Amino acid sequence: MPAMGSKSDTDLCTGGPRFKFERLIVSEPSGVALQFKEHDGRRFIVKTSAPDQQRAMKKEIELLEQLKGAEHIVSPILSSRNPLVPGKDERHGLDVPFVIMQCLENGTLEQFRYRIHKHKGRYSIGYIPNRILWAIFLCKIRACMAMAYPQSASPGKPEKPDERTPDSIAHLNMHAGNFVFDQPEPGEGEHSTVPPLKLLGFGFARRLGHNIWPTRGPPTMRPHTFDVVMDLFTDESERGKRNCGMDQNLLDVGVQMVCLITQFSYPSVSHVREVTMDEFYFRFPPHLDPELKRLVQRCLAGEPYNRPRLEELAGLIDSGVFSKTANDYADTPNRYYESDQNIRDFVQRYILDAETAPLPLLGA
Repeated sequence: MPAMGSKSDTDLCTGGPRFKFERLIVSEPSGVALQFKEHDGRRFIVKTSAPDQQRAMKKEIELLEQLKGAEHIVSPILSSRNPLVPGKDERHGLDVPFVIMQCLENGTLEQFRYRIHKHKGRYSIGYIPNRILWAIFLCKIRACMAMAYPQSASPGKPEKPDERTPDSIAHLNMHAGNFVFDQPEPGEGEHSTVPPLKLLGFGFARRLGHNIWPTRGPPTMRPHTFDVVMDLFTDESERGKRNCGMDQNLLDVGVQMVCLITQFSYPSVSHVREVTMDEFYFRFPPHLDPELKRLVQRCLAGEPYNRPRLEELAGLIDSGVFSKTANDYADTPNRYYESDQNIRDFVQRYILDAETAPLPLLGA
């Protein structure tokens, strides 16, 4: 296979050149992700595996096909678990499994966070309005719902639970670089102001057994200590059977929400818990909605059965998104930043009009 980016590789079809290679997004031992541009201006991303990583790539493709159609998952446009056979001139086709995915050009959540920090003191006070945090929180939970109930969502419809037993898919690589913003949707719906945030990077995703509890880094405190201090214990009668994949995803969402709110990254979930409970290191800004803060803390519970159930959490956050208005923050010091106009201006400046290229959009 010739080197990507050479003249011969800009023509991926035998019918003549339709696509132009633009840039390498990810290059690592497991494979590469490449960005192309069609003649009509549309962009797409091709992700392929290294020859010795074909089995893992096939598993990722299989999972993406199951999640296809979910509004908060970056969907494949085309995928193949079987290698494409090169043409007779050995210049066309891919000899490894591949997936072609939509290219979302409003940037990742990590880029969003960086822009806010970069402009602190110039255009903003450096924190994200509560009403935008609620919307981002809901998008992340919708992605978790898609993993719990794959193939249950119709294109353009919110992910919802159904009568099936929830799946145990855990993403296991849920960092800010693996969430990317799409375009706002017309009308007065969920994403009319804040565009949908979509999850990608399923290279490490897997289904967890009922007795498997992954950990992130060496603990610096016993998990249940956090639950005691924060009073997160659930009534015994409400515990019941838990789903390991769903619980892991909720924990990861909680960690990422803390990183977003505090504009800081932490080496492990234990450090995140310490930050949220230790007054000396307390980094939550004073403007933070106490209801939102409590939900984030519940996601961080050390004992999985003390975390909210996915369906309960989705309902509570959905209520926060659709019921909270600027009037709910009228008596707070940050009331100006919660106005409808400021929310629109904030989204325009830091998402829609922001500089995003050429920065990575695909995770492992």
